[in-house]
Amino acid sequence: MSIREFFETLKDRAEDISELVKNDMDFYRKMDDDSKNAEKVEKKNLKEEKKDNIREKTIDIVNLINPELGYAVETLHEVEDTASEKINNLFDSIRNPFSKGKKVKSSHDLYVGDHIYIRSGFITHHGIYVGDDEVIHFAPDELGDVCIHTVSLGKFSDGKKILRMSKSDSPIRYSGIEVAERAQSRLYDGEYNLAFNNCENFARWCRWGE
Repeated sequence: MSIREFFETLKDRAEDISELVKNDMDFYRKMDDDSKNAEKVEKKNLKEEKKDNIREKTIDIVNLINPELGYAVETLHEVEDTASEKINNLFDSIRNPFSKGKKVKSSHDLYVGDHIYIRSGFITHHGIYVGDDEVIHFAPDELGDVCIHTVSLGKFSDGKKILRMSKSDSPIRYSGIEVAERAQSRLYDGEYNLAFNNCENFARWCRWGE
């Protein structure tokens, strides 16, 4: 082997090693992100569980004192939950134009349950990838009815680049399959609302909602 061949071989080996190191770093970085996300989800779940337990005990105590008052308190909590959900959905809608995501080159980069979106100026449109190059989203269908339905990845993108929400920007507490099943359970639902019940609200509900 000549000196030139030796250094060319060494260069190739160095590039191979560099690629292996990069892949390992990406793998461990993803594990770290997943671990942090799981810890965040667990803490939020515990907080919500404690809140629900306190609420149930409060209602039980009030019911023992006065059933009618207990019913009123329970109704008040339900109204509070609805209002809280509406407010959270509104905040999601406000954040829409500022969403950041990683560009998706092809369906090979996607996993079932991914929260994906496209951007058109300050407008973003969101959906849930359910596999087999299909997306479930909240938008007008072929008949012009605004409802939750399935489209191809190509039709969803409409020629625009597809971006994927990170787990920190779009938290997830279910498996990818469960997210897809939740999306499918809402097929043909309507009652679209630009501020409180839009495509992003739907996608986030699939990944995190009760």
